[in-house]
Parts: sequence; C-alpha cells; structure tokens
Amino acid sequence: MHIYGTGNLLNELQQQIETAGVNVQLKGEVKNIENILPQYDLYVMASKFEGFSLSVLEAMAMGMPLLLSDIASFREQCEATAVYFNLNSPQEFTEKLLQLSSDKARLTQLADNAKARAVENFTLEQHIQGLRTIYQSALEVK
Repeated sequence: MHIYGTGNLLNELQQQIETAGVNVQLKGEVKNIENILPQYDLYVMASKFEGFSLSVLEAMAMGMPLLLSDIASFREQCEATAVYFNLNSPQEFTEKLLQLSSDKARLTQLADNAKARAVENFTLEQHIQGLRTIYQSALEVK
C-alpha cells in the first residue's frame, strides 16, 4: 500500500508501519497525481472530517474505484459511486477491501460510475454556472 500526502501524524504513522512490519510506503506529496493514480487499482481515503474533496474528485474524474470512510461529505460528493466503510471498524474495512479486490467487474462498475458522476456534476462550466446563479440571486434581493 502506498500513502500519498503529509500531515502532523506522519512520524507517528511511520513508526507504526515500522513496528508492525507491514508493506506500507509513505510517498509524501506529489505534483503529478494524474500520472500516478492510473498505476493503482483502487483509491482509498480514510478521513474523519473532510469538506468537498478535490483529491476524491480527481480520482473520480480519472475513473478510479473509490473506497471511502463513511462521512457525510463523501456520501454527498460520491453518492452510490463509492463503497463506504466505518472508520471505527478495521474489520469492516478489511472485508470491503477483500471483496473489492476479488471482484474486478465491481471495480470497473464503480470506476465508470464515479467518472460519470464527476463529468455530470463537477465540471468547471457547472461550477461557474452555479456561482452565476448565486450572484444573480444575491443581486436580485437588493
């Protein structure tokens, strides 16, 4: 498993990886994620709190199947195009990961659905139109 990004728990995470002796590599921050993501079979994000996630959106737009923590912002962003897991249940995460790894058709379906959702709902044109609608409404109130 490769983990991308950084944070204030980086050193603690590295110590846990070394103590457990697991095959996990911390990759840090990268600038060319569009070249890196296609090398993987699944995008996993385990966040306790998250707003609208650009990294999840990038994965969706690139057609990656998603395994995400079960938080409201992810469910709103991805709806039924992702598989969700309870952060307080490592067993549930493991079960879902194993299920997905043995079902290539489901991975393909999730990837296709995620990409379609990104294209249908989160393009720059749609964002600009949404901003125009907000500003127009605000101007009409005065």
